[in-house]
Amino acid sequence: MSNRYNLYNYYQNFYYRSSLRQSQKEIALDIINEFKYLINNYLGELFIASSKIKLIVAYPSIENIEKIVKNELLACIQKIRDGMEKDIRPIIPLQDQYSYLPNNFDKTIDIARLKAKQTFWQCFNRAPSYKILSEYKNSIDIDTKFEVHISQH
Repeated sequence: MSNRYNLYNYYQNFYYRSSLRQSQKEIALDIINEFKYLINNYLGELFIASSKIKLIVAYPSIENIEKIVKNELLACIQKIRDGMEKDIRPIIPLQDQYSYLPNNFDKTIDIARLKAKQTFWQCFNRAPSYKILSEYKNSIDIDTKFEVHISQH
């Protein structure tokens, strides 16, 4: 894979987000705050992209579930966020110089996402209110959101 992504593939490969129902609430934590890098479009024009990567946990908008998620799972969610930052930070381009994302960027993000999901469900299964939470397991989701803002170079 070339590290000069065209914009179409760029959005396809890097915007991860499960479709959420409108009745859901979210906890969103920045994994990596704004970072800049170069991309090319399909005509070879150079752009600067500015991005953020967030950890998103979505859950049903039901009061007792909201309290349980925030009280029992928030420490776990924070730990997952910290682990993802540790995995992703080394592949972020240096911010004092503009460069392309490394070839393994999307693969590293995928691995970090899968690891985060596994850790979340392990924590979920050990939560003191698991019996209540398990009823809503299919309505609780964890994923990453890759926000992108592009400007001409």
